Formats: sequence, structure tokens, C-alpha cells
Amino acid sequence: MTLEEELEALERRLEGLPERIAARAAPELLQVAQGQWQAGQGPDGKPWPLTRGGRLALVDLTSKITAHADGDSVVLELPAELAYHQAPTQPGHPVRPTVPEDGAELPEAWGRVFADAVAAELEE
Repeated sequence: MTLEEELEALERRLEGLPERIAARAAPELLQVAQGQWQAGQGPDGKPWPLTRGGRLALVDLTSKITAHADGDSVVLELPAELAYHQAPTQPGHPVRPTVPEDGAELPEAWGRVFADAVAAELEE
């Protein structure tokens, strides 16, 4: 195979790579995130404050979160009620983030999902 042929083959292989990575990562990210939420943790792995009754919070709401690929992005769709817990508007209300803040670094566990998706796509 000539260098030109090899470059063309590489170009074909890389075509659509970001979209394939997002499609592979979406269900895996949801699985990792669901595990954190069901354990009462935010995306950074830090535990959420318990409810006044001493129970884990938001378990029912977080089970309604979905994930899908949209082009080269992974979209998490959250129930509107979770916005209140992401950034409470009332003083003294506990913060229980379900997604990283805009512009924040991707949490380690979430980053591993994308790294694994990249590796898997490049191996194929």
C-alpha cells in the first residue's frame, strides 16, 4: 500500500469518529452516573447531604435521567426538578449536583468513560 493509500484509509477510518465515540459513550456514561446518583453522590464522587429524615436524596428523580448521543456530544436529559438541587435559589438549601457545573473539568469517572470509548473505537 502506498503512503497516499494509507492516508486515505486513515481518513476513512477517522471519518465520523467523534460521533461514534459519543454514541458508544452515552449509555456507559449514564450507567456510571446512575451508580453515583444511586449511591447519593454527585459527579465528582462527593456524597450529597442526606434528607432531613436521614435518607439518600433524589434517588427517584435521578432514575428518570436519560442519555443519548447528539452528533459528537453526549446529552443527559434531566427532570426539571433537579435544577433546583443543582443550584438552589434559597439560602441554606443543600446542593446536590447531578452534572458538572458549566465549564468545570469533567469528573474522573466520567472522563474514563470517554477515554474507554475513544480506545474502543480506535481498536476497531
